[in-house]
Amino acid sequence: MIKNKHLLTLLPTLCIASFVQAQTVYDDETNKLDIYGRLEGQVAKGDASFAGENDWLGRMNGRLGFNMSRELDAIDNSRVVGKIEWQIRTEVNDSRLDEGDDLEARYSYLGIEHDDWGMVIFGRTKNPLYQVMKMTDKYKNYTPGIYNFGVSSIDTSYKYNRQDATLQYNAEFGMHEIQAAYVMGNGENDRLDHAMMASYRLNYKGDGFKLSPAIAVSQFKRHDDNTDTKRKQHDQIMAGVELSPKWSSCVPPHQKTICFRAITFRVSKHNTEHTLC
Repeated sequence: MIKNKHLLTLLPTLCIASFVQAQTVYDDETNKLDIYGRLEGQVAKGDASFAGENDWLGRMNGRLGFNMSRELDAIDNSRVVGKIEWQIRTEVNDSRLDEGDDLEARYSYLGIEHDDWGMVIFGRTKNPLYQVMKMTDKYKNYTPGIYNFGVSSIDTSYKYNRQDATLQYNAEFGMHEIQAAYVMGNGENDRLDHAMMASYRLNYKGDGFKLSPAIAVSQFKRHDDNTDTKRKQHDQIMAGVELSPKWSSCVPPHQKTICFRAITFRVSKHNTEHTLC
């Protein structure tokens, strides 16, 4: 059993500039296509960053994506949805991409969305664990130890909060958010047998504040006949709470909210094989 607790601290990372652009290129009230992208320049120093403790370093990164939807006549208030997004090479020595690669899939999914019932999607998307992870995903992915936790030793497609071939349900009912996912793999990963994930998040709005506790669980199981890793199964529970107090009414709306992301924790259990000689 491994238990880790993370207290959110100010990370020694400085984001110099970020430019995001989105454009609806087609919309006829039935079909809609959006194109979006992001360019970002970063300068950082510190153990928790890409730079390390003793050096100030900088880098660029970029993304390009498409959002698509088509309204369904057969079911009121419903639509087919799709998304694909890539990490794109912005430097010759781009540390976010493998050598020789210019694109890496971040998101790619298709599904059906209903205004009242939620969304069912299949592909590569933010998994239910992100209900907790997003509390500390505010500093360009440099929060120490908040993502993989050894999951990638079983599912080699797992990166940050996404993995391939996932069937997922997302829904919001008032202040309640629920997500559940089944990961079947796409055949390219010989280690993964299957995985399951679920999460719940409560968004309570009080007088001048918003309180959002969340909990998520996951289980990744290795194929019994695969020995690439000794880890047979990875079980995990993670939780956290986010508090967002608001300033007085004299502050412009876009500047009113400041968030305190208190404590996130996770408990993980690794089942391993042991051989007696």
